[in-house]
Amino acid sequence: MGVPLRVGLFVPAFFCPEEKIGAKKELHVYPSRKRQPMQKNISSILKQQNYQIKSSFWIEFDGNRCFGKGKMQLLELIDKTGSINKAAKEMKMSYKKAWTMIGELNEQFTSPMVITQSGGKEGGGTVLTDEAKTVMQYYQNLQTRFDEFVKMETEKLIK
Repeated sequence: MGVPLRVGLFVPAFFCPEEKIGAKKELHVYPSRKRQPMQKNISSILKQQNYQIKSSFWIEFDGNRCFGKGKMQLLELIDKTGSINKAAKEMKMSYKKAWTMIGELNEQFTSPMVITQSGGKEGGGTVLTDEAKTVMQYYQNLQTRFDEFVKMETEKLIK
């Protein structure tokens, strides 16, 4: 039969009138050896078959968002335009917000993700480091695997 699990149980007085109100009882529960299969498939409960699972993910550092869709897009646009200002405008975000995001990125990784160059003949610019490109590639690969998982789960949902 297996080893019993000990479970503390709060029993209100109306269940056991001879006991004191709020008395604790010990209950022995024997785990079953065989799991019961689900009674119904989720798709039999849904009204229509056009449901989709939607989800998003990000990477956290010390409980705070470190890297996600927004920072990925900002880095892609900086790489494309060579400018934080142009990238921020394209994202309809303030230059200050873009700089805040870059500052967070540069602090949360072991080396800077973005390097700015000011002045010069060409007016300076901004470049991504190899580390930034590595993080971006990892995130893209993770996004692909994540999307495949969500698609697979959506297919299971509507079958």
